[in-house]
Amino acid sequence: LTAALTSSPTPTPTATITPTPTPTEALKEKETVWLYPKEGETVSGKVILEARLDEEGEEVEVSRQVFSWRPLGQNWWHQLPENVWETASLPLGEYQLQAKLTGEEGEERSAEITVSVGVRIFNVFLTGRTLSWETDRPAWGRIVYDRVSHTEVNKDYPNFGYLWASPITANQKQTNHKFTFEQIPAGHYYYRILAFGSPV
Repeated sequence: LTAALTSSPTPTPTATITPTPTPTEALKEKETVWLYPKEGETVSGKVILEARLDEEGEEVEVSRQVFSWRPLGQNWWHQLPENVWETASLPLGEYQLQAKLTGEEGEERSAEITVSVGVRIFNVFLTGRTLSWETDRPAWGRIVYDRVSHTEVNKDYPNFGYLWASPITANQKQTNHKFTFEQIPAGHYYYRILAFGSPV
């Protein structure tokens, strides 16, 4: 008998293709952004509150918005029926505002800022050497003035960085104010009206 040896061919390995994982898109985060007022601003009278819902810097549609306020340091919020905040009857000082916006998909985002309620000064007239103005609530008034402009106010009382300062213009708080400058050398002067009790 003759034995025949046969060789079995070695199987050729087949390459397994591993699919490249598709990167998952990061979830886009929405946030509420205050438009008016801004953090740290001083407001007075009727304040129209504005905020928007952003997604990566782009504004998105809002299905509901709720605005609330509270004195700084208190725990409870006063919800407003709309985006109008009446401050004329509020004590002067610092307050927190909250904007709570809901997107069309039901997601809710809120943002809080701190602002100050101050006296609104308007109808300012200079006739000769007499300066007159009005305020939206009874207040004491003073004038500080200088030969140079002060773009930033020094907080040091009583002149706030100005060279001259007037006394209080009246013995009682009032809404109509008047101050007459004494005889001063001719030239350009810069003045600032102060309402006592309001942020400078």
